[in-house]
Amino acid sequence: MATTCTFHGLVGIQNASRFQHDNKHFWRYDGYIALPDADLAVAVFTFGANTASTEDGIYLMHARAMIGSGVSDEGTSTHTLHFYAIDELQPLDDGNRALPMLIVAGKVSRSNFALEQDHGFDIDISQYVFAPQQNIRVRCYYPQGHPRLSKTPLPSASKHVVVQGTILRIENERCVLAVKDIAFGPSDNVVAGPTSDVVSSTPSKGFDWSGKKKRNTKSKDSADEKGKERSKRGRDDDEEHDVIPPSPSKAGSSKAARS
Repeated sequence: MATTCTFHGLVGIQNASRFQHDNKHFWRYDGYIALPDADLAVAVFTFGANTASTEDGIYLMHARAMIGSGVSDEGTSTHTLHFYAIDELQPLDDGNRALPMLIVAGKVSRSNFALEQDHGFDIDISQYVFAPQQNIRVRCYYPQGHPRLSKTPLPSASKHVVVQGTILRIENERCVLAVKDIAFGPSDNVVAGPTSDVVSSTPSKGFDWSGKKKRNTKSKDSADEKGKERSKRGRDDDEEHDVIPPSPSKAGSSKAARS
């Protein structure tokens, strides 16, 4: 089974510089991703330093992830996440901030009792990033009180899994994740069941990403409400000023009674 670790989410980048490995040229950026309580400094790489660098800003990025060397704020050597973009960065407006996602596929490493008591397990990934056998070690934890994972068993050693999780921190040479979803590889005795012939229909119309339709709908609803209010006021005014003449029979009876 192939192993891989990919990053999907928002990243803020700045300070472009050229980077070369063998005959491959990259742009390197100081990057930052959102954590639940802070930001995490990362290194971002885009292929092809013979093109113009990307402007500083916030981008949606898909990348292969590995652990590489870095320098802390105190100037000491440390470990940090390195992201190598697998497609073009997609620019976003200022102010966007969201927790990114790591998707990890690999084999569970042998664990220890203390880690299992904390509902955690390790996965060691080796993949091609900018060279063969680039490594990242991932430690995964089930969040406490998760409504769906509370009854999900921990995977055993050598079990193949696919994990989706949000990044919590970097611990030594490990990236620590909070598991959001997990899929277990099939066992040898699993038999594939019948496939369903039911095909769900999908809407043919696209989504209005500009929001104009939503704004127009609000304007129309507002105009309808104003029209209903004017109609109601008109009916009320008519009721207040309408004079209902007496019927002829009733008028004659009143004259006869007076005479």
